[in-house]
Amino acid sequence: MLPCFTLSAQRTTPIITVIEKELDSWLSAQSSKIQNWVNTTNFRGKSGCISFIADEEGNLEKVLVGMSNAQDWSVFGQLATQLPKGNYRIDVPLSNQELAAAALSWGLGSYQFTKYKQHPALEAKLCLTENSVDLDYLNAILRGTYLVRNLINTPAADMMPNDLAQTAIHLAQKFNGTVTTIQGDDLLKEGYQAIHAVGRASINA
Repeated sequence: MLPCFTLSAQRTTPIITVIEKELDSWLSAQSSKIQNWVNTTNFRGKSGCISFIADEEGNLEKVLVGMSNAQDWSVFGQLATQLPKGNYRIDVPLSNQELAAAALSWGLGSYQFTKYKQHPALEAKLCLTENSVDLDYLNAILRGTYLVRNLINTPAADMMPNDLAQTAIHLAQKFNGTVTTIQGDDLLKEGYQAIHAVGRASINA
């Protein structure tokens, strides 16, 4: 499982989503402490806006995050990079499909391109359960997306046709697939004259 997720439900901080147009009705049902804090910090439930609620001892008790609507899952991608170290759980009723969408956004937001420069590891983890989300499917989607983003983010000088071919070969070996490559003068035999001509002009055939 990707390091941005955890199966451990111990010591998790709840994330409470608040839809912007429903903020007033939600706030009316909260304690005076939360009402005062939300008003003091001017949290208005705007999409992606975060409010940290502390307990009596000053420790993080819960996180409020604004959503423009009930399907505004992109906010969870922002949370992956903006929350402090710790394990978090979504503390509002969600269907398995909705939780999967939130988790996908969290995973996409956790992507880091580290080929040339290391970045500090993201230490906020979203708590999931095997019963609520298809973890194998989620991880496959995210790993595939990370791979494509790595290829796209690599400058062209470091991403030649041979590099793409090696990526395809590696995937084929991992998943019992088959790859055929056409190289050198074999390109002429297969009718790829233009590609052969480009290869002749490069140090990379």
